[in-house]
Amino acid sequence: MAATASLYKPPPSRITERVSPLTQSMEQWKATRGQEVWIPDKEEAFTQSVIYKVDDEQVETEKQTVPRSKVWPINPKTQDGVPDNTEMMYLYDPNLLHNLRVRYDRDEIYTYTAYILIAINPYKQLPIYSTENIHKYHKTSMRANPPHVFGIAERAYRHMKSEKKSQSIVVSGDSGSGKTETCKYVLRYLTTIAGRDEGQGKLEKQILEANPLLEAFGNAKTLRNNNSSRFGKFVEVHFDSKFEVAGARITTYLLEKSRLVQQPSGERNYHVFYQMCRGASAAEKSRWFLEDLETYHYLRQSGCTSIDGVDDAKDYHHLREAMSTVGITSEQQESIFKTLAGLLHLGNVVFAPADEGESSKVSDHTKQHIEHACTLLKVNQQAMEEALTTRTLSTGGRRGTMYRIPLKPFEASFARDALAKHVYGKLFDWLVAAVNNGIPMAAEAKHFIGILDISGFEYFNQNGFEQFLINYCNEKIQQYFTVQILQQEQEIYLKEGLRWRQVEVPNSFDTLELIEAKRTGILPLLEESCILPRATDQTFTLRVHKQHFNHSSLMKPSSSLKDVPGIGNLKLTQEEAFIVRHFAADVCYQTTGFLEKNNDTLHSDLLLLMSNKAGDFVGELFNGGGIAGSDQPRSRFGTLSGTFLSGISDLMARLSTTSSNFIRCINPNELMKPALINAPACMTQLRCSGMLEALVIMQAGYPTRCLFTDLHARYYDLMPKEISRLKPRTFCEALLVALDLEGGKDFQMGLSRVFFRAGKLAFMEDLMNGSMDDMFEVVGKVKAWLARKRWLQAIHAVRSINICGKLIEDIRAAARSKEEERLRKSAAYQAELRRREEELRRQQEEERKRREEEERIRQEQEAEARRVKAEKKAQRQAELARLREEAQEKATLESQLAAERDTYAELEESMREEIASLESKLDEQIQQRLATLDALDEAKTSLKMMNIRADGLDEEVARLRARVQELEEELARAHKQIQALKDALALEKAAHTEDVDKLKDELEHLKKEHALQLAAAEESKQLALAKARVELDATIAKLRSEFETEKKLLLKEHETEMHELKEEKEQNVQLLEKISTKPLKTGYLTKRGGSYGKWQRRFFVLKSNFLSYFKDPKDAKPAGLIDLENARVYRTNSKKKADIHAFEVVTPNRTYYIRAEAAVETEEWIQALNLAKARHLSAGTVDLNTTSVTAARKLAQRVVPISPRFKVKKEEEEKKETKEA
Repeated sequence: MAATASLYKPPPSRITERVSPLTQSMEQWKATRGQEVWIPDKEEAFTQSVIYKVDDEQVETEKQTVPRSKVWPINPKTQDGVPDNTEMMYLYDPNLLHNLRVRYDRDEIYTYTAYILIAINPYKQLPIYSTENIHKYHKTSMRANPPHVFGIAERAYRHMKSEKKSQSIVVSGDSGSGKTETCKYVLRYLTTIAGRDEGQGKLEKQILEANPLLEAFGNAKTLRNNNSSRFGKFVEVHFDSKFEVAGARITTYLLEKSRLVQQPSGERNYHVFYQMCRGASAAEKSRWFLEDLETYHYLRQSGCTSIDGVDDAKDYHHLREAMSTVGITSEQQESIFKTLAGLLHLGNVVFAPADEGESSKVSDHTKQHIEHACTLLKVNQQAMEEALTTRTLSTGGRRGTMYRIPLKPFEASFARDALAKHVYGKLFDWLVAAVNNGIPMAAEAKHFIGILDISGFEYFNQNGFEQFLINYCNEKIQQYFTVQILQQEQEIYLKEGLRWRQVEVPNSFDTLELIEAKRTGILPLLEESCILPRATDQTFTLRVHKQHFNHSSLMKPSSSLKDVPGIGNLKLTQEEAFIVRHFAADVCYQTTGFLEKNNDTLHSDLLLLMSNKAGDFVGELFNGGGIAGSDQPRSRFGTLSGTFLSGISDLMARLSTTSSNFIRCINPNELMKPALINAPACMTQLRCSGMLEALVIMQAGYPTRCLFTDLHARYYDLMPKEISRLKPRTFCEALLVALDLEGGKDFQMGLSRVFFRAGKLAFMEDLMNGSMDDMFEVVGKVKAWLARKRWLQAIHAVRSINICGKLIEDIRAAARSKEEERLRKSAAYQAELRRREEELRRQQEEERKRREEEERIRQEQEAEARRVKAEKKAQRQAELARLREEAQEKATLESQLAAERDTYAELEESMREEIASLESKLDEQIQQRLATLDALDEAKTSLKMMNIRADGLDEEVARLRARVQELEEELARAHKQIQALKDALALEKAAHTEDVDKLKDELEHLKKEHALQLAAAEESKQLALAKARVELDATIAKLRSEFETEKKLLLKEHETEMHELKEEKEQNVQLLEKISTKPLKTGYLTKRGGSYGKWQRRFFVLKSNFLSYFKDPKDAKPAGLIDLENARVYRTNSKKKADIHAFEVVTPNRTYYIRAEAAVETEEWIQALNLAKARHLSAGTVDLNTTSVTAARKLAQRVVPISPRFKVKKEEEEKKETKEA
């Protein structure tokens, strides 16, 4: 963590820069002479004063003259110490702080603000957490008892039961504000009311005992808190269908591992080390080589080894009991404490300069500590000393040379501390996973209540990487908090039946987009910089400023911004820091050490040592065996920012599935003393916790609420009996209307209470406390309103009776009219029925004749149908034969795939035999270590090559299957076309059938008109039928011809594609064999291309004789591939600015224009391309692995000469490039 100097007094946050509803309500309040008000004060944040004079721009008080915007009204004394801040008349910042201070002085540390609980650390024990108090809050509403953390826990539990939805309780606050203790009380409440045996069951004990276990390993004493959590956690308590505790799960975030090796003055390391040193028995100390804790550098460097009132020895025994309770065996406990003792001894190892050069060695007087550390960690001492004082580097390439470089003493100390931090981080993750595995989870668990304990927004005189991550997390939580508070306000208004308009509220979208935007955010840029070879903290900072130039939430450090936390009198440049505009304040972050802290890895020697040569337990930690590892996600590249970003994303996704409750913890003073409150520090914490934004949201609606019964009781004695005996709701409505308050604008009547706009309750109080003449006027208005209301009710009753009588008469008239209409329709229906019977008899005779004619036509059609059916049957048989042929082709393809799989299996078997042979040779030639290592490297390289080929074959098989699927889809489309032709044929036939029916109708008509025309009509009908049959036969023949033609085309097209598919498969296999090698060179270059010929930055990879380029190094497939087999490489001879450091790759099909950042880099790429070309052309004749670099370069220049057009100015360019380099 950054140095925790005195807290900075924050500048005005972005909340006050907006024109909020809070400011609008202030405009409605008018300051008058002689009125008591709040004004700003440096020592107490706000102080009371009396107004002497009021101007347009400023207000003169008895203490000072201040702007009008810095004056706030004071609530009546009767409202001092109200349990809910929303009950105050004026809900402004000074009133909020004053109410909290009054309650804190009464030892009432909890206060509600709607459904938000504000908790102030009392720094002493209070008798409000007993089991009897737990049962007092159980099964009661949140308002039925005084504000308490139990009330929030009960609300979450009741909502989970009623809504059948998971809940979450977000606990946040500054260090020393009591977050850890608050989470303990919530867990205790839930396990008591929903557990078995009053929370004394085994499962409940395991959940509760997980807290002291994680506190021992993750909490430490700081300057502001004796038990400060140095990590964030999210505890999920799961419940079954009966809403009883069914299990738990813990997820942790951002452990402060740097505290293990360095602590600020006056602070301690993690509790577990002091508990182990003071509480372990003599036998345990002997086994772990433990001495007095003052002996160890990791424990004594801060000058603080004890805490007043804390017994470390007693806590050690409690820790061992907690470990046993959660299911950690005695053997595992022994391994854990051995690992901790080994870390203490490792911290005492000192390095001194060696005799030769700038190398280092373990100092003689600390040899015993390195010996104890290696014994406890079960690591070879010689290998440990070698890994700490040297480092292995490789020249790269397939047969790269491995060599060791010595480390200086301070570099060896850094390696020692990095190893200690890494081991401790792995051990902490193992403990979290062990706790999760030790607590059983019932299969019927359906819902959970999650408790989030995370550090609050913070800033110091110097802010670094840790503050940046913590504040980013708080920015996410604040955005979620704002949305949830707005939703809770809407739920209150809907529950009470109020009309409410959506309002705009502050949000953090711009800041979050700046930090986490994909590829362009600060965290993605940091993660990318950690994998680039030449990136530094300065280049990373410049990339941030360049990427987000003119962003509304990012600023550059400047001497004019001295008030911003983190700048002060420092002269910071844009290469050293950046400023982020958070919801609570603008914070300057110094980027020194960002990349180092973000690279959460060890160098390869130490990682290999701990993974392969450490003891069973430590090796399990590094290899991820057993239950090692926590549930939090890991970054793709092992960076801390990537891991944290993934963890926060998962946390927010988890929270979004729940209904949230919020507890804001406040640290009253930094001296950790009771009955003492530092008002400016508390105001800063309220701003950082988002409570001021919550007030803005509430002020946008109706922030002041009062029950009907309370309002009635307050003014009961001031009204005459005929008014005071009214029902509370009617009494309140009459009183408010009589005081000229406009409903819907100044107040709204809910179902159980009145909701006032800001300041309107105070306005009402002033009117009611006026003179007797004013009271008589109010009483007169109330009586007039009541008389008018009763008169209107009487008029409404008379009008309602008249309307009802008229309505009844209309119903009776409608009934009579309906009956008459029914009788008339019945008579008409009988007449129509007789007419239809006669018509039916006539139609039956006509139908008989028509059926005879239809029977004759039907017989003819059946004969035709049988003929068509026979033809279709023959077509189907031909189609089936074609499908069988295609199925045989498909089976042939599948057999080819099976053969390729067999080939892969044979290759894998040969690989295994080769590995077995190498292992046998390793046993025989154990004395020849260097030769054995080369053989092992060669075997591993072969294994990687075989895996790459196997992956390629799997991809080829998948592609062939996809191609077969495409052929089947094309066959289905052909069937659909055939079906469409059949449908068209059916439609044509139906059309001709309709023509036949029309001819029949005409024939019947002609028979009735004239008998002489019957013969002519019959002849015309026969001619038309004959013509229709001829046209139908022609259409069928045409459709058959088209079908056969299209069928042949489809078959021919499929045969061509199958042939192309086989050729493509052979080419891909050859291409895979060529490019499946280790890259010869990689890096970013600029390529000219695209539809507009622009220069584009791409990541190039040189493998074998292929040069591929990617849009992003993470992409699996390249954006392009250049075959160097027949290519030539030339330097670009141009004086244009765009062609500086450029070269050309000329292939038979295209010329590629490529540019590097510097002349040296251009020369390296040209030599690498020529070397790759030379290797390809000389394959089989020259062994480039044994040929010197100079000889290879000569061979490359002989194979690929430099273009003649560059030889003229070659000497001048070489001199110029040498000078620039």
